[in-house]
Amino acid sequence: SGPARVLAANVRTAATGDRIIDGLPVFPQGDRAYCGVSALAMAMRAAGLTLDTEDFAAGAGIRYGSTAKSHIREVYTAAAREAGLSISSGPRFEFTRAQQSIDAGFPVIVFRRWDQQRDYVHTTFTQRFAADPTAQLPRPDAAEQKTWPIREGFMHASVINGYNSARREVIFSESWAEAARNRRMRVEEMEATCYLAYYPRL
Repeated sequence: SGPARVLAANVRTAATGDRIIDGLPVFPQGDRAYCGVSALAMAMRAAGLTLDTEDFAAGAGIRYGSTAKSHIREVYTAAAREAGLSISSGPRFEFTRAQQSIDAGFPVIVFRRWDQQRDYVHTTFTQRFAADPTAQLPRPDAAEQKTWPIREGFMHASVINGYNSARREVIFSESWAEAARNRRMRVEEMEATCYLAYYPRL
């Protein structure tokens, strides 16, 4: 269909083998607990829905930055419907499903465990990879897995807007600033730290 072709046309394959959705905006959440609605605004803008973080925050009933008693899930469903999409969710990250979504032009939203140490790792590796595309993230062995925030850590939402199958990496962007675009994480870490994933589709 026409919309499907337009969305798929936003996906490119880089020389590194990355499959990336072009044109994903970054909507900074500031110092508020708005990662869930900012991630939604970013993903829905890729599908042509021109609502912003504040619109989704109001719809979810978020007041003064507090997500207590808010209706995030209902807003996700309503936003997808408004964009002419359906959106399904699951309690874990599924790489194959995410690849299919991204190939069709749809970013995937993940709610995951986050901590500052791992954020530093992903930030510095993104900078290293930009200078040296042969750079590799640490292998996901037992020692490395102990550094992942599987049970402890903050709850945080990110937008997956790309992947690299050969490198077994997902490419994700954060609702913090432009500099937080296109970070990289091993698929195994995303699988271990994600507790809720949303997959939009036509």
